[in-house]
Amino acid sequence: MTSDNLIHYQIKRRNEMRVLPDKPSALLRLALDDMKKCLGDADYYLDAMRWHEPNEQKDVCQVCAAGAVIAQTLKFDVSVNCDFLSDTMFDMNTKGKLYLINEMRVGYFYSAMTKYRWLTVHENGVPDYDFKAVQKVYKEEGIGDLCGFKGDAAALRFIAGMNKVQEKLVELGY
Repeated sequence: MTSDNLIHYQIKRRNEMRVLPDKPSALLRLALDDMKKCLGDADYYLDAMRWHEPNEQKDVCQVCAAGAVIAQTLKFDVSVNCDFLSDTMFDMNTKGKLYLINEMRVGYFYSAMTKYRWLTVHENGVPDYDFKAVQKVYKEEGIGDLCGFKGDAAALRFIAGMNKVQEKLVELGY
């Protein structure tokens, strides 16, 4: 894709941007579901260290959890490099939610919950014990060892563990 075509594509995609869920549990569910879609798609390779980055040698687009959302929900073409979340590609709300997915991936729930309060109005704030309960599930499932997933097998183990984190978020009303 030429530079002029890429800029036109980015602006067009930004204008067509789909609204991502506000609740962290719904946002995480979306990311996990989109990761599963990437597992079954030969155009994608799950790699936690790549947002949405074409790899011409492997003839795939490498994506992390947030990158799976960029690919499947936001419908970015496999040839578009989103390795840095450019302001021309994403509005601030979408960009913030993609970072939120990434923070949940690595277990930064306090930071993620703080950003959640910033993204949406939450009357009572987020009590300290709520993020600790979510963090406990993350640790019990050993996700800290899986958050750097690379490839299908590791991504499947990560998804299985994060499903339990997502269930805890739902239980707590987030």
